[in-house]
Amino acid sequence: MLVPINNVGQIGVAQDIPGHRLPANAWTDARGVRFYDNAVWKAFGQEAVLGTPTVDPYYLYHHLGPTNVFWAYPGLAKVYATDGSTHSDITRSAGGDYGGGASDLWQGTHLGGIEILNNGIDEPQAWINPGLGTPLVDLANWPASTTARVIKSFKQYLVALDVSQGGTHYPFLVKWSHVADPGTVPSSWDPSDPTLDAGEYPLAETGGFILDGMSLGDTFFIYKEDQIWAMAYIGGRFIFQFRKRFDFGAVAPRCMIEYRARHFVATPEDIISHDGFQSESILDDRMRRWYKNRADSDKKLRQFMVHNHAENELWMCIPEAGAEWPTLALIFNMKDGTTTVRDLPEVAHICAAPYDPGAGVTTFDSQTIPFDQMVGVFGQRTSQPGANRLMAAIPSAPRFLVYDQGFTDEGGDLNAYVERTSMPLAGKGRDGEPLLDKSQIKQVNEVWPELRIQNGTTVDIYVGGQDTLNDPITWEGPLPFEVGVDDKVDCCTTGRYLSFRFASNDQAQWKLDSYEVNLELLGKY
Repeated sequence: MLVPINNVGQIGVAQDIPGHRLPANAWTDARGVRFYDNAVWKAFGQEAVLGTPTVDPYYLYHHLGPTNVFWAYPGLAKVYATDGSTHSDITRSAGGDYGGGASDLWQGTHLGGIEILNNGIDEPQAWINPGLGTPLVDLANWPASTTARVIKSFKQYLVALDVSQGGTHYPFLVKWSHVADPGTVPSSWDPSDPTLDAGEYPLAETGGFILDGMSLGDTFFIYKEDQIWAMAYIGGRFIFQFRKRFDFGAVAPRCMIEYRARHFVATPEDIISHDGFQSESILDDRMRRWYKNRADSDKKLRQFMVHNHAENELWMCIPEAGAEWPTLALIFNMKDGTTTVRDLPEVAHICAAPYDPGAGVTTFDSQTIPFDQMVGVFGQRTSQPGANRLMAAIPSAPRFLVYDQGFTDEGGDLNAYVERTSMPLAGKGRDGEPLLDKSQIKQVNEVWPELRIQNGTTVDIYVGGQDTLNDPITWEGPLPFEVGVDDKVDCCTTGRYLSFRFASNDQAQWKLDSYEVNLELLGKY
Protein backbone atom coordinates (compact mmCIF):
# COMPACT_ATOMS: atom_id res chain seq x y z
CA MET A 1 0.00 0.00 0.00
CA LEU A 2 1.09 3.56 -0.69
CA VAL A 3 1.03 5.74 2.46
CA PRO A 4 1.23 9.52 1.85
CA ILE A 5 3.17 11.82 4.17
CA ASN A 6 1.87 15.31 3.44
CA ASN A 7 2.43 18.79 4.92
CA VAL A 8 6.07 17.91 5.58
CA GLY A 9 6.93 21.53 6.45
CA GLN A 10 4.15 22.07 8.98
CA ILE A 11 5.96 21.11 12.20
CA GLY A 12 9.70 21.25 11.57
CA VAL A 13 12.25 19.57 13.84
CA ALA A 14 11.21 18.37 17.30
CA GLN A 15 13.74 16.55 19.50
CA ASP A 16 12.04 16.90 22.90
CA ILE A 17 9.50 14.19 21.98
CA PRO A 18 10.77 10.73 20.93
CA GLY A 19 10.41 10.00 17.23
CA HIS A 20 7.96 7.12 17.74
CA ARG A 21 5.50 9.51 19.40
CA LEU A 22 5.66 12.33 16.85
CA PRO A 23 3.16 12.91 14.03
CA ALA A 24 4.21 11.39 10.72
CA ASN A 25 5.03 14.78 9.16
CA ALA A 26 7.41 15.88 11.95
CA TRP A 27 11.19 15.61 11.65
CA THR A 28 13.76 14.59 14.25
CA ASP A 29 16.83 16.27 12.73
CA ALA A 30 17.80 18.66 9.96
CA ARG A 31 20.60 20.85 8.68
CA GLY A 32 20.55 23.54 6.03
CA VAL A 33 16.80 23.46 5.35
CA ARG A 34 13.77 25.63 6.05
CA PHE A 35 10.12 24.79 6.59
CA TYR A 36 7.47 26.94 4.99
CA ASP A 37 4.45 26.64 2.72
CA ASN A 38 4.01 23.17 4.28
CA ALA A 39 7.15 22.02 2.46
CA VAL A 40 10.84 21.43 3.16
CA TRP A 41 13.14 23.78 1.24
CA LYS A 42 16.89 23.55 0.99
CA ALA A 43 18.11 26.83 2.47
CA PHE A 44 19.95 29.40 0.41
CA GLY A 45 23.71 29.58 0.81
CA GLN A 46 26.26 32.10 1.97
CA GLU A 47 28.85 34.17 0.14
CA ALA A 48 31.92 36.15 1.16
CA VAL A 49 31.32 39.91 0.88
CA LEU A 50 32.79 43.29 1.87
CA GLY A 51 36.32 42.34 0.88
CA THR A 52 39.04 41.03 3.18
CA PRO A 53 38.99 42.50 6.70
CA THR A 54 42.19 44.25 7.76
CA VAL A 55 41.97 42.88 11.32
CA ASP A 56 40.28 39.75 12.64
CA PRO A 57 36.66 40.87 13.11
CA TYR A 58 35.04 40.06 16.47
CA TYR A 59 31.93 42.19 16.00
CA LEU A 60 30.04 43.85 13.16
CA TYR A 61 27.99 47.03 13.51
CA HIS A 62 26.34 48.97 10.72
CA HIS A 63 25.55 52.64 10.23
CA LEU A 64 22.85 53.51 7.72
CA GLY A 65 23.63 56.95 6.29
CA PRO A 66 21.72 59.09 3.77
CA THR A 67 23.61 57.65 0.79
CA ASN A 68 25.62 54.71 2.06
CA VAL A 69 25.96 51.95 4.64
CA PHE A 70 29.13 51.62 6.69
CA TRP A 71 30.17 48.59 8.71
CA ALA A 72 32.43 49.01 11.72
CA TYR A 73 34.32 45.89 12.76
CA PRO A 74 36.50 45.85 15.90
CA GLY A 75 39.53 43.63 16.25
CA LEU A 76 41.28 43.31 19.59
CA ALA A 77 43.32 46.53 19.45
CA LYS A 78 41.95 48.36 16.40
CA VAL A 79 38.55 49.19 14.93
CA TYR A 80 38.13 49.35 11.17
CA ALA A 81 35.21 50.34 8.97
CA THR A 82 34.25 49.57 5.40
CA ASP A 83 31.71 50.64 2.81
CA GLY A 84 32.06 47.27 1.09
CA SER A 85 35.18 48.07 -0.87
CA THR A 86 37.44 50.46 1.07
CA HIS A 87 38.63 49.50 4.55
CA SER A 88 39.77 52.30 6.88
CA ASP A 89 41.24 52.43 10.38
CA ILE A 90 38.82 54.35 12.63
CA THR A 91 40.65 53.62 15.89
CA ARG A 92 40.64 56.65 18.21
CA SER A 93 43.48 59.08 17.60
CA ALA A 94 43.81 60.03 21.27
CA GLY A 95 44.13 57.18 23.74
CA GLY A 96 45.78 54.62 21.50
CA ASP A 97 44.87 50.98 20.93
CA TYR A 98 42.08 49.26 22.80
CA GLY A 99 42.81 46.87 25.63
CA GLY A 100 40.07 44.25 25.46
CA GLY A 101 40.44 40.57 24.67
CA ALA A 102 38.36 38.19 22.60
CA SER A 103 35.92 37.63 25.49
CA ASP A 104 35.42 41.37 26.09
CA LEU A 105 32.44 41.51 23.79
CA TRP A 106 31.90 44.65 21.74
CA GLN A 107 28.39 46.00 21.33
CA GLY A 108 26.92 49.13 19.77
CA THR A 109 23.97 51.48 20.02
CA HIS A 110 22.60 54.47 18.14
CA LEU A 111 21.79 57.86 19.71
CA GLY A 112 20.48 60.69 17.54
CA GLY A 113 22.75 60.08 14.55
CA ILE A 114 25.80 59.15 16.64
CA GLU A 115 27.02 55.57 16.95
CA ILE A 116 28.36 54.38 20.30
CA LEU A 117 30.69 51.35 20.45
CA ASN A 118 31.82 49.77 23.70
CA ASN A 119 33.90 46.79 24.84
CA GLY A 120 33.53 47.12 28.62
CA ILE A 121 37.26 47.65 29.12
CA ASP A 122 37.99 51.02 27.52
CA GLU A 123 36.03 54.26 27.57
CA PRO A 124 32.90 54.05 25.41
CA GLN A 125 33.62 55.19 21.85
CA ALA A 126 31.56 57.70 19.87
CA TRP A 127 31.46 57.67 16.06
CA ILE A 128 30.30 61.19 15.32
CA ASN A 129 29.40 61.95 11.69
CA PRO A 130 30.23 58.34 10.75
CA GLY A 131 32.43 57.89 7.72
CA LEU A 132 35.57 56.06 6.64
CA GLY A 133 37.66 59.14 7.37
CA THR A 134 36.12 59.77 10.78
CA PRO A 135 37.86 58.11 13.73
CA LEU A 136 36.20 57.10 16.96
CA VAL A 137 36.64 59.34 20.00
CA ASP A 138 36.25 58.71 23.72
CA LEU A 139 32.67 59.51 24.71
CA ALA A 140 32.65 63.12 25.88
CA ASN A 141 31.57 63.83 29.47
CA TRP A 142 31.89 60.17 30.46
CA PRO A 143 32.87 59.95 34.15
CA ALA A 144 36.57 59.40 34.83
CA SER A 145 37.89 55.98 35.91
CA THR A 146 34.59 54.36 34.88
CA THR A 147 33.74 51.54 32.49
CA ALA A 148 30.52 49.70 31.71
CA ARG A 149 30.04 46.27 30.21
CA VAL A 150 27.01 47.48 28.24
CA ILE A 151 25.94 50.89 26.91
CA LYS A 152 22.47 51.22 25.34
CA SER A 153 20.32 54.14 24.25
CA PHE A 154 16.79 54.61 25.56
CA LYS A 155 14.75 57.57 24.40
CA GLN A 156 17.27 60.48 24.56
CA TYR A 157 19.39 58.88 27.28
CA LEU A 158 22.35 56.55 27.38
CA VAL A 159 22.07 53.73 29.91
CA ALA A 160 25.19 52.03 31.32
CA LEU A 161 24.89 48.53 32.80
CA ASP A 162 27.32 46.51 34.96
CA VAL A 163 29.54 49.44 35.92
CA SER A 164 33.04 49.67 37.37
CA GLN A 165 34.05 52.91 39.11
CA GLY A 166 37.46 53.72 40.55
CA GLY A 167 38.55 50.12 40.29
CA THR A 168 35.46 48.75 42.10
CA HIS A 169 33.05 46.52 40.22
CA TYR A 170 29.30 47.13 40.61
CA PRO A 171 27.73 44.34 38.53
CA PHE A 172 24.18 45.24 39.68
CA LEU A 173 24.36 48.97 38.92
CA VAL A 174 22.27 50.81 36.34
CA LYS A 175 23.61 54.26 35.51
CA TRP A 176 21.97 56.74 33.12
CA SER A 177 23.04 60.03 31.60
CA HIS A 178 21.44 63.42 31.44
CA VAL A 179 19.10 63.80 28.47
CA ALA A 180 20.96 64.41 25.19
CA ASP A 181 19.93 66.95 22.58
CA PRO A 182 19.56 65.53 19.04
CA GLY A 183 22.92 65.10 17.36
CA THR A 184 24.91 65.43 20.59
CA VAL A 185 26.17 63.14 23.32
CA PRO A 186 24.95 63.55 26.92
CA SER A 187 26.42 66.55 28.72
CA SER A 188 26.74 64.82 32.10
CA TRP A 189 26.49 61.54 34.04
CA ASP A 190 26.60 63.19 37.48
CA PRO A 191 23.85 61.69 39.71
CA SER A 192 24.54 64.20 42.51
CA ASP A 193 23.44 67.28 40.55
CA PRO A 194 19.71 67.85 41.28
CA THR A 195 19.36 70.03 38.18
CA LEU A 196 20.18 67.09 35.90
CA ASP A 197 18.34 63.91 34.91
CA ALA A 198 21.42 61.70 35.41
CA GLY A 199 21.12 59.01 38.04
CA GLU A 200 21.87 55.47 39.08
CA TYR A 201 20.03 52.57 40.67
CA PRO A 202 21.27 49.19 41.99
CA LEU A 203 19.39 46.02 41.07
CA ALA A 204 20.88 44.09 43.97
CA GLU A 205 17.91 42.00 45.10
CA THR A 206 19.66 38.86 43.83
CA GLY A 207 23.23 37.92 43.05
CA GLY A 208 22.82 37.73 39.29
CA PHE A 209 24.95 40.15 37.28
CA ILE A 210 23.38 42.51 34.76
CA LEU A 211 24.02 41.19 31.24
CA ASP A 212 22.20 43.45 28.78
CA GLY A 213 19.22 45.69 28.13
CA MET A 214 16.76 46.44 25.33
CA SER A 215 13.78 48.73 24.89
CA LEU A 216 10.26 47.52 24.19
CA GLY A 217 7.87 50.36 23.42
CA ASP A 218 8.19 52.93 26.21
CA THR A 219 9.96 50.55 28.60
CA PHE A 220 13.62 49.55 28.83
CA PHE A 221 14.09 45.95 29.99
CA ILE A 222 17.22 45.08 31.94
CA TYR A 223 18.34 41.46 31.72
CA LYS A 224 20.22 40.00 34.66
CA GLU A 225 21.44 36.44 34.98
CA ASP A 226 18.42 35.57 37.13
CA GLN A 227 15.83 38.34 36.74
CA ILE A 228 14.30 40.79 34.27
CA TRP A 229 13.55 44.36 35.36
CA ALA A 230 11.50 47.07 33.68
CA MET A 231 12.86 50.63 33.62
CA ALA A 232 10.12 53.15 32.75
CA TYR A 233 10.40 56.92 32.34
CA ILE A 234 8.29 58.81 34.91
CA GLY A 235 10.11 62.18 35.01
CA GLY A 236 10.11 64.34 38.11
CA ARG A 237 12.56 63.71 40.90
CA PHE A 238 13.25 60.05 40.18
CA ILE A 239 13.30 60.18 36.34
CA PHE A 240 12.96 56.40 36.02
CA GLN A 241 10.92 53.80 37.87
CA PHE A 242 12.23 50.24 38.30
CA ARG A 243 10.01 47.17 38.68
CA LYS A 244 10.92 43.50 38.66
CA ARG A 245 8.94 41.65 35.98
CA PHE A 246 10.27 38.09 35.79
CA ASP A 247 12.26 35.71 37.98
CA PHE A 248 14.27 34.29 35.10
CA GLY A 249 17.20 35.89 33.33
CA ALA A 250 19.28 35.82 30.16
CA VAL A 251 22.03 33.32 29.38
CA ALA A 252 24.44 35.89 27.93
CA PRO A 253 24.68 39.42 26.53
CA ARG A 254 23.31 39.96 23.01
CA CYS A 255 20.79 37.13 23.48
CA MET A 256 17.52 39.00 22.98
CA ILE A 257 15.64 40.46 20.02
CA GLU A 258 12.36 42.31 19.47
CA TYR A 259 9.61 41.04 17.17
CA ARG A 260 6.04 42.33 16.93
CA ALA A 261 5.95 44.07 20.32
CA ARG A 262 7.55 41.13 22.14
CA HIS A 263 11.02 40.29 23.33
CA PHE A 264 12.51 36.88 22.62
CA VAL A 265 15.25 36.10 25.13
CA ALA A 266 17.51 33.10 25.58
CA THR A 267 17.70 31.80 29.14
CA PRO A 268 20.07 29.03 30.26
CA GLU A 269 17.33 26.41 29.77
CA ASP A 270 14.90 27.79 27.18
CA ILE A 271 14.04 30.60 24.80
CA ILE A 272 11.22 32.74 26.17
CA SER A 273 8.87 35.21 24.51
CA HIS A 274 7.33 37.99 26.62
CA ASP A 275 5.41 41.24 26.21
CA GLY A 276 6.61 42.67 29.52
CA PHE A 277 3.82 41.03 31.52
CA GLN A 278 3.20 37.48 30.26
CA SER A 279 5.86 35.02 29.14
CA GLU A 280 5.85 31.70 27.31
CA SER A 281 8.35 29.11 26.10
CA ILE A 282 8.88 28.82 22.35
CA LEU A 283 10.90 25.59 22.58
CA ASP A 284 8.84 23.47 24.97
CA ASP A 285 7.89 20.09 23.43
CA ARG A 286 10.15 20.98 20.49
CA MET A 287 13.83 21.68 21.13
CA ARG A 288 14.11 22.76 24.76
CA ARG A 289 16.09 19.74 26.00
CA TRP A 290 18.26 19.84 22.88
CA TYR A 291 19.02 23.51 23.56
CA LYS A 292 19.69 23.18 27.29
CA ASN A 293 23.43 22.86 28.00
CA ARG A 294 24.17 22.75 24.26
CA ALA A 295 26.73 25.57 24.53
CA ASP A 296 30.31 25.03 25.67
CA SER A 297 30.27 26.05 29.34
CA ASP A 298 33.52 28.01 28.99
CA LYS A 299 32.23 29.98 26.00
CA LYS A 300 28.57 30.41 26.93
CA LEU A 301 28.86 34.23 27.06
CA ARG A 302 29.80 34.18 23.37
CA GLN A 303 26.32 33.02 22.38
CA PHE A 304 24.17 35.57 20.59
CA MET A 305 20.78 35.97 18.97
CA VAL A 306 19.92 37.75 15.72
CA HIS A 307 16.68 38.53 13.90
CA ASN A 308 16.49 37.39 10.27
CA HIS A 309 13.88 39.92 9.14
CA ALA A 310 13.33 38.53 5.64
CA GLU A 311 12.32 35.09 6.91
CA ASN A 312 10.72 36.09 10.26
CA GLU A 313 13.35 33.95 11.96
CA LEU A 314 15.21 34.01 15.24
CA TRP A 315 18.75 32.62 15.01
CA MET A 316 20.18 31.50 18.35
CA CYS A 317 23.89 31.03 17.67
CA ILE A 318 25.65 28.55 19.95
CA PRO A 319 29.30 27.48 20.40
CA GLU A 320 29.37 23.70 20.74
CA ALA A 321 31.76 21.89 23.05
CA GLY A 322 35.35 22.71 22.18
CA ALA A 323 34.50 25.59 19.84
CA GLU A 324 35.68 29.16 20.34
CA TRP A 325 32.67 30.75 18.63
CA PRO A 326 29.18 29.67 17.60
CA THR A 327 29.09 26.64 15.31
CA LEU A 328 25.32 26.07 15.28
CA ALA A 329 22.27 28.25 14.79
CA LEU A 330 19.00 27.04 16.29
CA ILE A 331 16.47 28.72 14.00
CA PHE A 332 12.91 29.42 15.11
CA ASN A 333 10.35 30.80 12.66
CA MET A 334 8.42 33.36 14.70
CA LYS A 335 5.55 33.36 12.22
CA ASP A 336 4.72 29.65 11.93
CA GLY A 337 6.61 28.16 14.92
CA THR A 338 8.82 25.70 13.03
CA THR A 339 12.37 24.98 14.17
CA THR A 340 15.48 23.88 12.33
CA VAL A 341 19.28 23.91 12.72
CA ARG A 342 22.08 25.34 10.58
CA ASP A 343 25.84 24.87 10.78
CA LEU A 344 28.01 27.96 11.28
CA PRO A 345 31.77 28.38 10.63
CA GLU A 346 32.71 29.64 14.15
CA VAL A 347 30.99 33.00 13.72
CA ALA A 348 31.88 35.70 16.27
CA HIS A 349 28.86 37.86 15.48
CA ILE A 350 26.01 38.31 13.00
CA CYS A 351 24.25 41.61 12.46
CA ALA A 352 21.09 42.36 10.49
CA ALA A 353 21.95 45.18 8.11
CA PRO A 354 20.82 46.54 4.73
CA TYR A 355 22.86 44.93 1.99
CA ASP A 356 22.19 44.50 -1.72
CA PRO A 357 24.79 42.57 -3.74
CA GLY A 358 23.39 44.03 -6.96
CA ALA A 359 20.69 43.20 -9.43
CA GLY A 360 22.96 41.46 -11.96
CA VAL A 361 22.25 38.01 -10.59
CA THR A 362 18.52 38.44 -11.11
CA THR A 363 18.44 39.42 -14.78
CA PHE A 364 16.61 37.19 -17.26
CA ASP A 365 19.84 36.14 -19.01
CA SER A 366 21.50 35.18 -15.72
CA GLN A 367 18.94 32.44 -14.97
CA THR A 368 20.62 29.10 -15.73
CA ILE A 369 17.88 26.74 -14.49
CA PRO A 370 15.22 25.78 -17.05
CA PHE A 371 11.97 27.66 -16.59
CA ASP A 372 9.87 24.60 -15.68
CA GLN A 373 12.45 23.38 -13.17
CA MET A 374 12.68 26.52 -11.05
CA VAL A 375 12.11 26.14 -7.32
CA GLY A 376 9.97 29.07 -6.21
CA VAL A 377 9.01 31.93 -8.51
CA PHE A 378 10.92 32.62 -11.73
CA GLY A 379 13.19 35.64 -11.28
CA GLN A 380 12.66 35.61 -7.52
CA ARG A 381 15.29 37.45 -5.44
CA THR A 382 16.66 36.05 -2.22
CA SER A 383 15.88 39.43 -0.62
CA GLN A 384 14.55 42.88 -1.43
CA PRO A 385 17.04 45.69 -2.20
CA GLY A 386 17.83 47.57 0.98
CA ALA A 387 16.29 44.91 3.21
CA ASN A 388 18.13 43.74 6.30
CA ARG A 389 20.41 40.80 5.56
CA LEU A 390 22.35 38.61 7.95
CA MET A 391 26.00 39.68 7.81
CA ALA A 392 28.54 37.55 9.71
CA ALA A 393 31.98 38.38 11.11
CA ILE A 394 34.40 35.44 11.29
CA PRO A 395 37.75 35.97 13.05
CA SER A 396 39.26 32.61 12.03
CA ALA A 397 40.34 32.80 8.37
CA PRO A 398 38.95 36.36 8.68
CA ARG A 399 36.10 37.22 6.38
CA PHE A 400 32.53 38.48 6.20
CA LEU A 401 29.60 36.41 4.96
CA VAL A 402 26.11 37.34 3.81
CA TYR A 403 23.54 34.62 4.44
CA ASP A 404 20.65 33.55 2.19
CA GLN A 405 22.65 34.43 -0.90
CA GLY A 406 23.08 32.01 -3.80
CA PHE A 407 23.09 28.22 -3.62
CA THR A 408 26.64 27.52 -2.43
CA ASP A 409 28.69 27.46 0.75
CA GLU A 410 31.20 30.17 -0.15
CA GLY A 411 31.45 28.77 -3.66
CA GLY A 412 31.51 25.12 -2.58
CA ASP A 413 28.84 22.49 -2.10
CA LEU A 414 26.11 23.22 0.44
CA ASN A 415 25.14 20.35 2.73
CA ALA A 416 21.44 19.91 3.56
CA TYR A 417 19.35 17.11 4.97
CA VAL A 418 16.11 16.38 6.77
CA GLU A 419 15.56 13.23 8.78
CA ARG A 420 12.78 11.39 10.56
CA THR A 421 13.66 8.45 12.76
CA SER A 422 11.73 5.69 14.57
CA MET A 423 8.31 6.22 12.97
CA PRO A 424 5.93 3.24 13.53
CA LEU A 425 4.24 3.81 10.16
CA ALA A 426 1.73 1.03 9.46
CA GLY A 427 -0.68 2.21 6.75
CA LYS A 428 -3.35 4.84 6.29
CA GLY A 429 -6.76 5.39 7.81
CA ARG A 430 -10.11 5.99 6.17
CA ASP A 431 -9.32 9.69 6.03
CA GLY A 432 -6.12 8.98 4.12
CA GLU A 433 -3.91 10.05 7.02
CA PRO A 434 -0.97 7.86 8.15
CA LEU A 435 -1.60 5.20 10.80
CA LEU A 436 1.06 4.59 13.44
CA ASP A 437 1.27 1.12 14.99
CA LYS A 438 4.41 -0.08 16.75
CA SER A 439 3.22 -3.69 17.00
CA GLN A 440 3.41 -4.34 13.26
CA ILE A 441 6.52 -5.42 11.36
CA LYS A 442 6.72 -3.55 8.06
CA GLN A 443 8.73 -3.72 4.89
CA VAL A 444 9.39 -0.60 2.82
CA ASN A 445 9.67 -1.43 -0.88
CA GLU A 446 9.53 2.02 -2.46
CA VAL A 447 9.70 5.72 -1.62
CA TRP A 448 7.94 8.17 -3.97
CA PRO A 449 9.12 11.72 -3.24
CA GLU A 450 7.37 14.81 -4.59
CA LEU A 451 10.54 16.82 -5.22
CA ARG A 452 11.26 19.97 -7.20
CA ILE A 453 14.86 20.23 -8.35
CA GLN A 454 16.79 20.99 -11.51
CA ASN A 455 16.79 18.04 -13.95
CA GLY A 456 19.99 16.04 -13.93
CA THR A 457 20.66 16.60 -10.22
CA THR A 458 19.93 14.16 -7.44
CA VAL A 459 18.77 13.97 -3.87
CA ASP A 460 19.95 10.98 -1.85
CA ILE A 461 17.26 9.06 0.01
CA TYR A 462 18.00 6.77 2.94
CA VAL A 463 15.55 4.30 4.49
CA GLY A 464 16.17 2.79 7.90
CA GLY A 465 14.59 0.17 10.13
CA GLN A 466 14.79 -1.08 13.70
CA ASP A 467 12.83 -3.72 15.60
CA THR A 468 13.04 -2.06 19.03
CA LEU A 469 13.76 1.48 20.08
CA ASN A 470 16.98 0.30 21.73
CA ASP A 471 18.30 -1.13 18.46
CA PRO A 472 20.53 0.99 16.25
CA ILE A 473 18.94 2.08 12.99
CA THR A 474 20.02 -0.04 10.03
CA TRP A 475 20.19 2.33 7.07
CA GLU A 476 19.80 1.42 3.42
CA GLY A 477 21.25 3.99 1.06
CA PRO A 478 22.14 6.36 -0.36
CA LEU A 479 19.44 5.73 -2.95
CA PRO A 480 19.93 8.46 -5.58
CA PHE A 481 16.73 10.06 -6.83
CA GLU A 482 17.29 11.88 -10.12
CA VAL A 483 14.58 14.37 -10.93
CA GLY A 484 13.31 14.11 -14.49
CA VAL A 485 14.42 10.47 -14.66
CA ASP A 486 13.11 8.71 -11.55
CA ASP A 487 9.63 8.55 -10.07
CA LYS A 488 10.69 6.54 -7.03
CA VAL A 489 13.54 4.70 -5.37
CA ASP A 490 13.41 0.97 -4.67
CA CYS A 491 14.47 -0.47 -1.35
CA CYS A 492 13.92 -3.42 0.95
CA THR A 493 13.99 -2.28 4.56
CA THR A 494 12.14 -3.96 7.43
CA GLY A 495 11.39 -3.08 11.02
CA ARG A 496 8.70 -2.08 13.46
CA TYR A 497 10.09 1.45 13.39
CA LEU A 498 11.02 3.16 10.11
CA SER A 499 13.33 6.07 9.38
CA PHE A 500 13.69 8.34 6.35
CA ARG A 501 16.34 10.83 5.31
CA PHE A 502 16.53 13.18 2.31
CA ALA A 503 19.98 14.68 1.76
CA SER A 504 22.17 16.51 -0.73
CA ASN A 505 25.65 18.00 -0.76
CA ASP A 506 25.83 20.02 -3.95
CA GLN A 507 24.94 23.42 -5.40
CA ALA A 508 21.36 22.65 -6.44
CA GLN A 509 18.22 23.99 -4.77
CA TRP A 510 15.37 21.60 -3.95
CA LYS A 511 11.94 21.52 -2.39
CA LEU A 512 10.22 18.49 -0.84
CA ASP A 513 6.42 18.84 -0.84
CA SER A 514 5.53 15.32 0.30
CA TYR A 515 6.52 11.70 -0.05
CA GLU A 516 4.74 8.36 -0.26
CA VAL A 517 5.94 5.10 1.22
CA ASN A 518 5.06 1.73 -0.32
CA LEU A 519 4.58 -0.50 2.72
CA GLU A 520 3.97 -4.20 3.18
CA LEU A 521 2.79 -5.44 6.57
CA LEU A 522 4.59 -8.62 7.59
CA GLY A 523 2.65 -9.34 10.80
CA LYS A 524 3.02 -8.89 14.52
CA TYR A 525 5.24 -10.37 17.18
